[in-house]
Amino acid sequence: MPTNFTSTFAKRLDKNCPMRCVEARSGMPVEPGTIYLGRGGYHLNVVQKTNGEVVVRTPARPPHLFVPSVDIMMQSVLSVYGADTVGILMTGMGDDGADSMVKIRNAGGLTIAESKESAIVWGMPGEAVARGGAQFVQPSWNIASAMLNKI
Repeated sequence: MPTNFTSTFAKRLDKNCPMRCVEARSGMPVEPGTIYLGRGGYHLNVVQKTNGEVVVRTPARPPHLFVPSVDIMMQSVLSVYGADTVGILMTGMGDDGADSMVKIRNAGGLTIAESKESAIVWGMPGEAVARGGAQFVQPSWNIASAMLNKI
């Protein structure tokens, strides 16, 4: 997503979602019940500090095909939360996130991919399904309730 889009998109999601939604910034503490939207042009990951606090980190752009990268973000979440990780992969071109969905599922986390029925482009979720990374496949309008019913 473009840099000039993500801030406005996060605000719109925040108004229309029962959970708090913010554009992620480096150093923000990760709080329960909050959705962190990656800034356009930056990778997004989380790290656990020595005091146990988990914070958002938006590192400088390392070379990577996709920026922000779903795989980079999901793998950082998995490294902090392990089997408590929830991976949801929705519409998008390519295969970014598919490998991480497999890793999350293999670690005992919950994985949900958007179905072909609702995905505008079924590339990313389709790859997760093809690689065995999706425990559940749901249309976009069922994903939130499916997740809440499983956690």
